Amino acid sequence: MASRNRRSTTTLVVSVVVALLFLGFVILLTGSTTISRATENARTLHWVNATNGSVSAVRASLSQAVLFAHAADHGFSDVEAADAAFSEATVSLGRAEQWVGAMADSGVENAGLQQRLTEFLAGSRMVLTALDEGGPETADQLFAEHVESEWLPLEAELIGRQQALADEIGKAEGLSGIVSALSKIALMVLVPVAAIFIYRWQARREQRDTRMQLEADLAAEQDLGRMKSQFIAGVSHELRTPLTSVVGFSHLLMKGGIDSKTARELVHGINGEAEELSRMVEDLLVASRPDGTEVPVHLEDCSVPELVEAVVGPQRRLGRTIHIRVEPGEMHGDPVRIRQIARNLVSNAFRHGGPTVWVTGGVRGADYLLVVADDGRGVGPGVTGRLFEPFVHTGETAVVSGSIGLGLSVARQLARQLGGDLTYQRTDGWTQFLLRLPAGSTPAPDPPLREDLFQAAL
Repeated sequence: MASRNRRSTTTLVVSVVVALLFLGFVILLTGSTTISRATENARTLHWVNATNGSVSAVRASLSQAVLFAHAADHGFSDVEAADAAFSEATVSLGRAEQWVGAMADSGVENAGLQQRLTEFLAGSRMVLTALDEGGPETADQLFAEHVESEWLPLEAELIGRQQALADEIGKAEGLSGIVSALSKIALMVLVPVAAIFIYRWQARREQRDTRMQLEADLAAEQDLGRMKSQFIAGVSHELRTPLTSVVGFSHLLMKGGIDSKTARELVHGINGEAEELSRMVEDLLVASRPDGTEVPVHLEDCSVPELVEAVVGPQRRLGRTIHIRVEPGEMHGDPVRIRQIARNLVSNAFRHGGPTVWVTGGVRGADYLLVVADDGRGVGPGVTGRLFEPFVHTGETAVVSGSIGLGLSVARQLARQLGGDLTYQRTDGWTQFLLRLPAGSTPAPDPPLREDLFQAAL
């Protein structure tokens, strides 16, 4: 197979070489000297055209710069406009000088035109120098003496050169027609060969792209495998910590000989670690659902103070202090999922926030707003936009609850499924997570309670 491919490639190369030799033979028949002269004339005509345009731009921009300088000097225009016109003239002159100098170095025949152009550009440079030194009157005089006076003969010579070159090029049209006909004949042979070359080149490129895509897919699969391994290791570590406490405390209770106070403390510890395990498992169950699949919910009116107490109670039994100011009212949602959201937010505050944690809430319009706030330092600006994505970390410390990187992501997913939203904001030194859900059907008390932190959260 490889030998056949090499023979095919060799045949293709030989065909292309023969076609190119044939095309070269046809071109040689037309006379290389005449074609070279036509090319030189065309190049010279291009230079004359471009030169005419560039020096015209210099003249126009200089005229404008002098005019704006006069206007600025007499207070009819601002200095910014004069500076802009001066900058434009400087750029135009610089380009013209570069163009004329480059063409002179290339050996284009100009029959004395180079000297006239050099004098015109030198006079233009004098005008710019006068403008830069703040003398519009001097610049105006220099413009009249060295630019305007040189322009008309220079333009006439450029136009004359254009016409002469155009005539010479026209004389070569007959021969160019012969060259064109012969070239078409050659191309009739060359095009199929070129098409074969292009096809093979395209096939090789597609093959290379396919190989690169396969390599990228393989690398992505390997990265995904590493992420899964790291995730499983992280989850295992986080689950092992509370499980170790539960097993250890339960063994102590089973041995007996413990006073009632110590036993209660151990039971509270077991209960708290079990709550943490339950929260992690709930987050994993929500996050593991396929994309686009929502968690089953049962919507009803839920008393917010009761939901908050169910979440805060276990935290207080662990010895944690939580300040609460929750106005009476209801949320319309699934009580199980609302508690899951609130547990994630409270756990996140204690894990990654400051020592002071507040839970505030009340009916605002058609929604009930529940705020979990702490006086921690918050997160950096580079993390804020990704805070609710799964597995977001800052440095080596997870910024989401549970340290497995799912708490805040799951909380927002559930809040939006229940018809609300979860947002983050940093206000007056407080890190605040705002949960908005539709308010229940029971009217809110009037007037509502007042709390500075809660008002700041609004």
